Amino acid sequence: MNRPNPLIVIAGILALSVWNPKLSAAEPLQGAAAILRQANAEPEKAPTAELSPAAKLAGEIASFPARASKLPPAEAATEWLKLFDRAAEVEPDETPRRHRGGPTKRADAGALVAALPAPEAWPELARQIEARPKLAGKKAVRELGLRLLARVLTQDRTGQLRVLAEYQATLADSTDPAAS
Repeated sequence: MNRPNPLIVIAGILALSVWNPKLSAAEPLQGAAAILRQANAEPEKAPTAELSPAAKLAGEIASFPARASKLPPAEAATEWLKLFDRAAEVEPDETPRRHRGGPTKRADAGALVAALPAPEAWPELARQIEARPKLAGKKAVRELGLRLLARVLTQDRTGQLRVLAEYQATLADSTDPAAS
């Protein structure tokens, strides 16, 4: 089994993150090995009752690679971005993921990154990401993470540095009391 590229996993996590000042240095960061273990872990089985929107989305994410392999690159890229956007809209308390033994409010970034379409679709995915409108606030952080993912997938080192500089400036602006 091929292990996901750690840079892709990290960029994906950044893409799905939302700046939350409560998640400060008081909470230690996980190492790459822990993140990869979570990305490769089997999804939890949902009860047989009606699935929550988050559980339905998790199932669609898990089945996406098989479906994407039959799609043209442009369509696979479009469909993956739809999943990405839906993951941000799922009610946080419904997200089926565990963190340190308890529920968490973050979407399962590892599963979404693991569901990326095949490398043949990455240039098209990057093009579609770059065509998305620039956002502000918390949504800007998420979009910058997505743009970083596109730069990592296409091995655009200069672009990665530019996006990281934008990311850093956005985070600095969001923590600046004068900016509020």
